[in-house]
Amino acid sequence: MSISPSTSSELLTHHLSVRERTINSVIGIVPAAIAIPLILRSWAPLWFVIAWVVTYLAVSALFITLVNFRYSSRVEGIWSASISAIFSIIPISVVLWAGDATDFYAAATIGVIFIAFEMSELPFLEVGFWRLGVVMVGGSLTLSGILTINPIVAIALAPVTFAIVRGATRLRTLKDELEELLAAAELTIQHDALTGLLNRRGLGNEIARMDGQDVTLALVDVDRFKMINDTHGHQVGDQVLVSLANDLRSRFGPEFQLGRLGGDEFVAVAPGKVLVESDLASPSRMTIALHQQTFTIECGLSIGVSHGQNTEGAGRLLSEAGFAMREAKLAGGSVSHFGEDLADRLDRTLEVAAMAAGSGDMGAFVPVAQTIRSEDRIIGCELLIRWQRPDGELLLPAQFLRLATEAGLLTTINELMLDHAVRFAARFNNRPNAPFVSVNISAPHLGEAGFVDSIVELLDQYRVPPERLMIEITETEQIAGYDRWESAAAELRAHGVSLAIDDFGTGYSSIERLQYLPISHLKFDRSLVRSVSGPFGEIAIGVARFAKAVNIGIIAEGIETLDELDSMRAFGVSQFQGYFFHRPEPLDAVERLIIEDGLRLAVALRDASGHQID
Repeated sequence: MSISPSTSSELLTHHLSVRERTINSVIGIVPAAIAIPLILRSWAPLWFVIAWVVTYLAVSALFITLVNFRYSSRVEGIWSASISAIFSIIPISVVLWAGDATDFYAAATIGVIFIAFEMSELPFLEVGFWRLGVVMVGGSLTLSGILTINPIVAIALAPVTFAIVRGATRLRTLKDELEELLAAAELTIQHDALTGLLNRRGLGNEIARMDGQDVTLALVDVDRFKMINDTHGHQVGDQVLVSLANDLRSRFGPEFQLGRLGGDEFVAVAPGKVLVESDLASPSRMTIALHQQTFTIECGLSIGVSHGQNTEGAGRLLSEAGFAMREAKLAGGSVSHFGEDLADRLDRTLEVAAMAAGSGDMGAFVPVAQTIRSEDRIIGCELLIRWQRPDGELLLPAQFLRLATEAGLLTTINELMLDHAVRFAARFNNRPNAPFVSVNISAPHLGEAGFVDSIVELLDQYRVPPERLMIEITETEQIAGYDRWESAAAELRAHGVSLAIDDFGTGYSSIERLQYLPISHLKFDRSLVRSVSGPFGEIAIGVARFAKAVNIGIIAEGIETLDELDSMRAFGVSQFQGYFFHRPEPLDAVERLIIEDGLRLAVALRDASGHQID
């Protein structure tokens, strides 16, 4: 990698600050302004000594000021030449006012000190300026020596000066090579090797330079990039990333600095609030060459955009952009801007994450229950989760369950609700016609090793018969994709635990597959219940007939009207759940409903038989 001299100089200036340059100069100026006049006074008149010191200090002060206000290599060069001229006068003063060897050697000592001082300034000077100063002082010393002492001795200073210059030149060459290596190393450290874009470190430094400013940050994700890698191989995947990097450079333009976080995630950052148009997320098409063949690949893009002041680093901005990007991905690929709605959801996500970590007072997950009826009596209930916030507000699963899943809380929620379900079922252990209790468990959790054993242990602990527990698996989870869940479900069924497909009619199950699944019930989703009076009614009739033929029970969810209830009864459905009967309520309230319903049923039986029932 070749680095231009200007790049090397800029890099050098970055490492050797103006403040360091000033300190370095003052360290040499102050002792020189004290010691040299004392030496000069031994042969030069007082007015010359004063003039020399004043000139030296004035020129030094002027250039220190210029360097601090407007640093440039040209200012450095003029400064070096001016100081060299001032020191070149000293050997000449020996010729004018002295003449013996002692004064000449004193002047030579000052010259050597000056050359050493110039060598300390080597990092700040270009080669030409450094040589000029040494040649000026060395030439002045040689001339003074010829005129004041043996010319042969004086002329010997010339090769010494030449050797110093040559050695310093070699030192400067080595320094330039080191600067190039340093620049190349910094480029490597701050840039992605594959695409040449900034990497995480480079992006962090770029954003840090915008501290206190308004910043626009766009996070770009390539949709289904893993499929490209799996289908075509990583060699093609790398070509796609390089082509994407070039395409994104063109799309975002010079306002943005572009970087790659890793994998298929790119970041574009710009100072100020810059509008990111929706067409930036249009699919990117590229031609890829492989094995002497070319083919076209199209990549969808999802972009999340955040704006704000970078007062605390890039972390918050990246979180906001990432949150917006996930929304864009859910929308099928688009540009999503982080606004108030997403801010509220992000705050809730962070609250859920804090709950997962066990830190902070973010409330608690609590169960409520909704009854399930068969004809005129309560036969069971479903436990549903709510998030009770510290202010008492109850949030529905749709408001937090996805966030909880992203925060890694799903297993915790499953275990919590399962424990609540079994303990609630245990409340009715000594009552006749005790209801079953159902609870939702995610299919991946159902397939985890040891899950069935934990269920059996929990039922034994609370002495709840297995048939009074029903586990519901949501159909939208693509349960066929989990290898272990079917064997775990079969084990649960063998123990007597009921197993239901929840939200049936919204997901992935096929009629043919139902006869092989180890399930006991289907729970018709409300969308299916509402469609029975339309053309989809025939589908519901067919499913109901099929379920009856293979001995699978049906529970119709979401019953809200008498017409819906009658329609489902007409299809042979006899178990129902919905607002028409009861809304979800706290467990104690549902317990009272179940007890009252049991007493009502007992009274009805007593009246019908004419006998006292204990």
